[in-house]
Amino acid sequence: MRAYESILILESNLNEEQVSENFKKIEAILTKYEAKFEKKIDLGKRALGFMMDKKTDGLFFRCEFSAAPEKVKDLHFAFKLADYILHFTIFTKNKDVNPVKETQKTSV
Repeated sequence: MRAYESILILESNLNEEQVSENFKKIEAILTKYEAKFEKKIDLGKRALGFMMDKKTDGLFFRCEFSAAPEKVKDLHFAFKLADYILHFTIFTKNKDVNPVKETQKTSV
């Protein structure tokens, strides 16, 4: 199993009950494809860079989960079919990344 992160954008007009209901559906999708849901982080309501389904803003969430690499393609397809998700992206979570250090400028 490999660690993954996903950014999910839901419609901004949902109340907390509807958001939790949608995340139960997302967790059901993950368990269907043998993935383990680990963490959900609410990033809040934000403006979209471009209109999606005639929407100008959305609720952003970051989700962390573990899954087999061969199942990610199926997860991608299932998220694409979910009508309550405006947009999403799935990427691997790399634990070996070093933070970028700011280089000092030398005066000439």
